[in-house]
Amino acid sequence: YDNEHLNIALIDGSYQLSRKWDVTAFYAQGSRGYQNKAAEIKFNYNGSPWGSNKLGGYLGYRHLGADALIMSSVVHGSEKAGSKGIEAGIWYRFSPSILLTNEFFFGKAINQDFVNNKGTHTAFFSTLNFTF
Repeated sequence: YDNEHLNIALIDGSYQLSRKWDVTAFYAQGSRGYQNKAAEIKFNYNGSPWGSNKLGGYLGYRHLGADALIMSSVVHGSEKAGSKGIEAGIWYRFSPSILLTNEFFFGKAINQDFVNNKGTHTAFFSTLNFTF
């Protein structure tokens, strides 16, 4: 970043609340002096979409400061650094190799010139995955 080190520290964790529910979270701190913080907390129902359960989903909140992330593994609506908001998703596994996911994000820019004159951002994504 401008020929200088970014100096980003991250902590990541998960906790099993019950047989069907778990919570995951991360926090990142940068040192550039602009948007130095990124965090996410997400409540998951029925674990991974590629596990043994046919149906599941999640609800989470994300705050993705631009100077606390290099590349994000966060997908779809709120993966853009500089945004914050709520994302919800539901998935259905038709077979071990076919997965349908639907995800909705509603948020806004941390810096109001990010998305539009209101700074809001909404997105809906539907994906059908075939794996071989």
